[in-house]
Amino acid sequence: MEKIALEFTYEKYILSVPSDIAKDIKKIQRAFDKWLYDKSNNHGLWIVKNGRKAAVQFDASDFADFINRTYLNERKEKAKITEEVTEVPAGVPVLYF
Repeated sequence: MEKIALEFTYEKYILSVPSDIAKDIKKIQRAFDKWLYDKSNNHGLWIVKNGRKAAVQFDASDFADFINRTYLNERKEKAKITEEVTEVPAGVPVLYF
């Protein structure tokens, strides 16, 4: 398992993923973004105003869940948030959200 840091505006998390997922993590992040902001998608992360999908609200666990459902559905190893950190450990790749 490999570590990936997920950095949000005020929070940082360590995500543990299988090595083959880690090597494609930027491509997976782009797929997550495309899925997340597709207004035809009723994923439950939408903020609805006046009956319209206005924005999304998600966190690190939603990204891990997307990986598990989309890329690791048939596998025993799963993506998992292992900790919240104040600083990203040296050498750990970072995804910014």
